Amino acid sequence: MIDESRLPYITDLKLTGELNGTDIILIRKLVQNELRFLDLSEARIVEGGSSYYSDYYTSNDIIGSYMFYIPANTMSPCAISKINLPKSTLRIDDYAFRDCTSLTNINIPNSVTSIGEQAFYNCDNLKSVYMNASTPPSVGDQAFHKSSKDLTIYIPRGSYTAYWLSYLGNYNLVEYDPTDIQGVTTSTHNGVEKYFSIDGRPLPGPCKGVNIIQDTDGKTRKAWIP
Repeated sequence: MIDESRLPYITDLKLTGELNGTDIILIRKLVQNELRFLDLSEARIVEGGSSYYSDYYTSNDIIGSYMFYIPANTMSPCAISKINLPKSTLRIDDYAFRDCTSLTNINIPNSVTSIGEQAFYNCDNLKSVYMNASTPPSVGDQAFHKSSKDLTIYIPRGSYTAYWLSYLGNYNLVEYDPTDIQGVTTSTHNGVEKYFSIDGRPLPGPCKGVNIIQDTDGKTRKAWIP
């Protein structure tokens, strides 16, 4: 349980386990404060709890309509800039991230089969969307309308033709290898000892793109650094 007095001071957060509507209400409070990076990759959205916005309730494995939408006339707009969605996510529904103008990066798991109408409408700083499925999802009308002119869709290697022929072919497509990459990470990480390029060359520090990171405990991991 998070002490609500600490909400204005939380900037990075990783959540695990099941999250219902009541939990989403707390997350919505966080994104209206100082929360910038939210990792939900090991969490799961489930039905139950209170309505998180108006008459909207959570459903199993769905990023629901208006889930991260904060009305423009609110004194504290959505501040989230980077998010990793739950690995179990099946759909991103209509208007889910509408008007999230601080959002720059999102990691979408390979289980997602559809992105709803205006899901990312007016996310005018959204520059990087990481897709992990080789088959592109269906995409609703104006899903990415008014996003950044520099928006790039990162897609699994070997899937360029499929994406180019889909709605997402309207955007800049870049192939990458999502294998073992643990979502988007911030440029610093507690306990990091060394950084290497994908071909094993030592790096002076975190560099944009795929990094091999060796932690102080000797373990290595892949991460995408935006």
